[in-house]
Amino acid sequence: MLPRALLYEGPGYPYAIEGHGRVHGTLLVAAPGVYGELLGLLDHLEEFLGPGHPRNLYERVVREVELPAPGAAEAGTAGESGESVRAWVYLAATAVTRSLRTGGVLIPEGRWTTGRIPGGS
Repeated sequence: MLPRALLYEGPGYPYAIEGHGRVHGTLLVAAPGVYGELLGLLDHLEEFLGPGHPRNLYERVVREVELPAPGAAEAGTAGESGESVRAWVYLAATAVTRSLRTGGVLIPEGRWTTGRIPGGS
């Protein structure tokens, strides 16, 4: 879970931005020897061209993320009392963030699920 962030609907995919909430997601851990390749593939997927690039949709930044506490998934309390680790996360780039803050649709509880109807509840 990413603390101090909000999740917004975007064209096609959600966008996380800095904020007073929590965003739930999945932590990927690269197999030994493929870290650089995985990071390159994720950068391509997220349309990250480099720090501060004007055509970025997302910025890749280091943030503390919270892992679920042991047994939390079964109890439905993921992210509570879990360990924190530093990880790369992709936050909306500056221009995208500005647009979302002024007219975006917030995703409730910071949980994006596939199959949602855009703009629907």
